[in-house]
Amino acid sequence: MAIDPKYIPAYSIETVILDKDTGAPLSGGEVLFEVADQPGTLKYVYQVTNTSGTYTYTQLPNPMTLSAIGTFEDDLGNPVIPYFYPYTNRDNPEDGQEEELYSVTVTSSGGVEQFVRNPQPYVSSDLDPSDTAVDYTNELENPQFADILFDGAGTTYSFTDAALVETEIAPGWIMVVSSTGTGTVTLTQVAPVGSLNIPTNPATMLTITSSVNITLLYILQRKYGSPNLFGSGYISGTLVGDTSTGTAVLEMNYRQSGSLSTVTPIMTNEQATLTTSFDTYYGNALMPASISADTYPDAYIDIYLVIPVETTVTITSIQVVSTGAVSVDEAPYAQDSLERQTDFLFNYYQPELNFKAIPSLLTGWDFPLNPRQLGTVSPVTSTAAYKMDQTIMKSITANFVLTQSSATGGITLVNDTASAAVLLLQYLSGAEAKKILGTSLSCNIESWSSASNVTARVYMYRGNSSAVIPTLPNLIGSLANTGVFTKNDTAGQGENWTIIARGNLGQASGTVAQVATSSLLSSSDVDLGFSGWEVTDGTEINNTDKYAIIVTYQIPTVSTTLQIQSISVVPGDIPTRPAPMTLQETLDDCQYYYRSSFYPGTTPAAGQALNNGETLMGQFVASSTGPGALGMIVQWDKPLRVNPTATHVTLYTPVTTGAELYSVTASLPWIGSTISAVDQSGFYVTGTSPASGGVGSVTACNWTADARLGII
Repeated sequence: MAIDPKYIPAYSIETVILDKDTGAPLSGGEVLFEVADQPGTLKYVYQVTNTSGTYTYTQLPNPMTLSAIGTFEDDLGNPVIPYFYPYTNRDNPEDGQEEELYSVTVTSSGGVEQFVRNPQPYVSSDLDPSDTAVDYTNELENPQFADILFDGAGTTYSFTDAALVETEIAPGWIMVVSSTGTGTVTLTQVAPVGSLNIPTNPATMLTITSSVNITLLYILQRKYGSPNLFGSGYISGTLVGDTSTGTAVLEMNYRQSGSLSTVTPIMTNEQATLTTSFDTYYGNALMPASISADTYPDAYIDIYLVIPVETTVTITSIQVVSTGAVSVDEAPYAQDSLERQTDFLFNYYQPELNFKAIPSLLTGWDFPLNPRQLGTVSPVTSTAAYKMDQTIMKSITANFVLTQSSATGGITLVNDTASAAVLLLQYLSGAEAKKILGTSLSCNIESWSSASNVTARVYMYRGNSSAVIPTLPNLIGSLANTGVFTKNDTAGQGENWTIIARGNLGQASGTVAQVATSSLLSSSDVDLGFSGWEVTDGTEINNTDKYAIIVTYQIPTVSTTLQIQSISVVPGDIPTRPAPMTLQETLDDCQYYYRSSFYPGTTPAAGQALNNGETLMGQFVASSTGPGALGMIVQWDKPLRVNPTATHVTLYTPVTTGAELYSVTASLPWIGSTISAVDQSGFYVTGTSPASGGVGSVTACNWTADARLGII
């Protein structure tokens, strides 16, 4: 049971009363409590104690004798805070209560008056002493329309034969309109001057003007999560408003999902008949027991205002509060600043912030943009391997068919065995790895599944200068079919790698959204967001130059379709999707690790035919029968991560097999070749032994150059 708000603490936790002459604590002084302006009529103060949530109010002596250090104490010498009860009929409130304030007189132990405080305490004029619920919290956000989504100077919306058309007009507020024929609704944000002294002192208001043919108009707030919010209790509504001419009748109603036809009036037309002068309007209602079968998170309740049509009204300071078991006729509006109203809009902006993407520290994990320089990918198996740019994948128990979704561009995985798991891994090294230092990290996963029992987990590791990035198919640890990844301490693998902690948040894991189609692609309902990773140890900060992120999916049911759109790691505590990039920008980033002359999406192989991205070089060869040689220089515009060796450069003839260079002019292959001078900027190749006199001045070749982590 909450404390009775009619009891008001008289002083702070440890008030010390001082002698007015010496400034020393008023040892043994007396404090007398009387009815204000009624000398000699005692009015008692009370001690409040709490036992297991039950509050007890005990009368204190009057006058009270101060302690040796000038503080309040009870008869047993224990420190105490006296509570005022500034109303009549404390013991019989049913007889009616009125405000009755105190006069407080403080004297020394010798009877010398120190000071008088009359009247005490301050009591808000809005407080009805018959009401016990006074600490109200407005359940509506943006109650004065401080934040809007339309042009505040005036925006006109047109509707033709509309049937309950919903339009978001402000954070938290939806306008619903029906019309016969064509009608308009104009919204304007009004900023009244202070000298108008409008009730509740609003900084902003909303003016709504509707034309003929508008047959229904209301604005609502929808509260998701519970279909029974406030159920079986009282709620009280408040609003301030006026109309341009005559009178205008409003209604405030409550309804819940699953039973939208059951409407409970909070404020009826008799209670909210607006006039041309601003006034405050009140209403209250007992909420019925719920009959809705809806559940979290889709369940909701609506609070909505029915606005009269073909008129102009201005409304503001809209409030709905729960008053529990007590019916409160006129709940005062809880005034607050526009800054506080903005603070209460975080629930609205938080999903928007998640969609306000910022650059990810990862490369190529916005999967619709992954250039797929490897071309057609093979199934994901228990052998860890790169399956697309910067994406190492491995499965356990099952094999996974890996495809690209034609609908969304993301990747799709389907397992052929139950009790399976799959991981995605990316390494960073050097300067890229050091980007994780000096900030907390958050991870956002945008994925969904055809099953309801898929669990995603995120692991982040750092490696020191002695750590190595294992050569594939080795990893820094192992995957279990439960989706749990365990780091090992094996040399050349997990040795000198340590997990990045999340404070006391524990393992990052969550259930993947079950979505039959991609209908929620634009919704944050398919996102899992985690935060809190941070390298805080000074030694680790000074010696970190490798990073690994591992995302696992535990998939218990066979033939589950898992779709992954993006995985991002961003600095800060708000997980977001990766910032939009072009395919060319993503390709440029991926080419830091792996380059190919083939067009993105084309599988590197011999015989892919001309005009498929091959490098062309013009060179004259003097003789087709002698020991002539043909050379080609390949140089790319941006360097690879490290110098590859000749074994990490592969040549492919565009037209025939069994050769690497091809004479376009002569339409003949060059049988032999030698790769030389390989570095981060390119290489050159020398061809020998032209077949059948293959002299040509234009020669073609396809190639790949690999500097991926775990490969080299």
